[in-house]
Amino acid sequence: MEKKETIAILKLLTVNYADYERKMQDKDNASVLINLWHRMFEDADAKQVQLAVLEHINNNRTRPTIADIKNIMYKMGDDREAIEYWNEAYSLISNGIYLTQEQFEMSSPIVKEYFGSVRQVREAAIMDADVVNSVVKGQFLKQVEILKKRDIERKTLPDRLQVMIKQIGEKQSVKYLK
Repeated sequence: MEKKETIAILKLLTVNYADYERKMQDKDNASVLINLWHRMFEDADAKQVQLAVLEHINNNRTRPTIADIKNIMYKMGDDREAIEYWNEAYSLISNGIYLTQEQFEMSSPIVKEYFGSVRQVREAAIMDADVVNSVVKGQFLKQVEILKKRDIERKTLPDRLQVMIKQIGEKQSVKYLK
């Protein structure tokens, strides 16, 4: 998102929330606010940020924080139901014996985090079909909302911080840092 787009979004907030208007009247505060919002959303799509801001304005009387807007953005981006994730997981399990690492990596973050590795999918693949369709499915469906929330929280981190966390994990020989 460009700085002029950040300013336009802050103008929307200024029109709707009096405390933003007060902050924007002080030149130093306005500069800090613009730079902070720009830095936190510089990698985001401006239209998506604007939609999230409008969603917040439509549903809340209090001004949003950056975290509020990021949460709305990522919730808008992941509207899949738990059963859709289960269908994806079940497809992996069905192919589990022959599943490759590349195929596993192409899965959604939710499914990958649930299983953790190809080995776990293969273990589910050798289970009795009734166990998979009852026990594994039940456990998976209970975990989906938790995994979605965790994924949203991870995605709300600035891209630079996500890269830094990944680099730390690689230095520590951790394949996936949770």
